[in-house]
Amino acid sequence: MENIDFNDIQFSDILIGSIQPSDIYAVTLTMRSISQSVPRAQELKERYRTLKETYSKLEEENRKLVGDTSGLVESNRKIMANTQVLMEKNVRMRRTLRRLKTVSCATLSSERQTREVGKVIRMHRMMGQLVVSPCRSHCQR
Repeated sequence: MENIDFNDIQFSDILIGSIQPSDIYAVTLTMRSISQSVPRAQELKERYRTLKETYSKLEEENRKLVGDTSGLVESNRKIMANTQVLMEKNVRMRRTLRRLKTVSCATLSSERQTREVGKVIRMHRMMGQLVVSPCRSHCQR
């Protein structure tokens, strides 16, 4: 098929046969196809633009959320540090309780009882936990 500029076609060209009816039919089909696909292309362009905007908004929201986690990480570090301190205090308190259990009038000599009770009282004072003396009978000595 030769190149035909359809803008230059005159009705007389069709009549004298320089342009075949099959060419006109092909052009008509092409024009119909284009006229149907242009609105569809516009619709697709609009949907693409909407999707692009939504993607940008979601990307920005994601960026904010990821940025917010840095505060959570810092908060988590503080919580872990506090937990570590509490665990250490717990170990010390358990040791103190063990000592209190071993310090009893029946099992130890009075000299050793006095020494052990003194250790326990010092430990309690050091930790700021002493409200009432652990063993009233020994604290009076």
